[in-house]
Amino acid sequence: ASQNDLLLANYIQIVLPTPNYQSTNIVQFNESLNLSPRAYFANAKGVLKAVNLLSWQTVWQLRRETFAAQSRFIDFAPFGVPTPDSIIVSQNNNLLNTLFVNRNNAKYELSFYQFNSITKNFLVNGTDLRRRNEWGGKLKIALSTKFTLDVATTWGNNAAQSVAFLQQNYAIRQFSTEPVLSFTPNKNWRASASFKYKYSVDTLEAAKHPAIVNQLNTDLRYGSASKRAISARFSYAIVSYTGANNSPAAYTLLEGLQTGNNFLWNITFDTQLSNNTQLNIMYDGRKTGDNRINHIGRVGVRAVF
Repeated sequence: ASQNDLLLANYIQIVLPTPNYQSTNIVQFNESLNLSPRAYFANAKGVLKAVNLLSWQTVWQLRRETFAAQSRFIDFAPFGVPTPDSIIVSQNNNLLNTLFVNRNNAKYELSFYQFNSITKNFLVNGTDLRRRNEWGGKLKIALSTKFTLDVATTWGNNAAQSVAFLQQNYAIRQFSTEPVLSFTPNKNWRASASFKYKYSVDTLEAAKHPAIVNQLNTDLRYGSASKRAISARFSYAIVSYTGANNSPAAYTLLEGLQTGNNFLWNITFDTQLSNNTQLNIMYDGRKTGDNRINHIGRVGVRAVF
């Protein structure tokens, strides 16, 4: 089980090494397309001046791994050729389209995006498939030199399909919105407060059990990126859900939280030990539902050569 699910874990995972290996072929494709009318109509007036506020970005990432012994030469084509599931080890296909309005402007910025992701993995007992289709919008407004308002809204579908374990299948329809108010008095201090509302429901269930999450977040950061910095975050979430809490669908619906009151907090300390060495100390705490408090500490040192 993961660390976030440690309190609910009722199983262990055993990895058995084997001397047998199978060769695989990997195809990877990355594409980024940016369209900016401002580059061509810098001094435009009238309608073209309004068009200058718009810009478009498309990012496509594809990675496919297939068994080498069964692969055909045509399977090296990144797209346009269907690949049989029987020879796929893993496949990740991500497509992000974003429309920007007044991009990188200091006063206000608006964006709309569509994200589609398909992940397929070959397991011993069958194929595991994950699909995610999400739409959203983001608005950023500079209320003053010190206050900034960000609003993010998303809606879409999140689905999982397992050949061997039907109880792990789900098809979640969800909606969320989160306004964030940030206060930056100077370059060293930053504070923010946000409220997130999320509604989600598994449409595969015969009896629908919607999950409603109301979450309040506060963040505080002090320091300089070139020397040392300390940041803290506290979240309080009220979760309303009448379904079973121990299913994969429930874990996705509730994002690891539990029905009732949930408290989460985090403290991170970063410091530069030398020109090429950085120390990171992190502490996470959580109290979800009726579970006991869980404390997690991490210490890391990073060296750049």
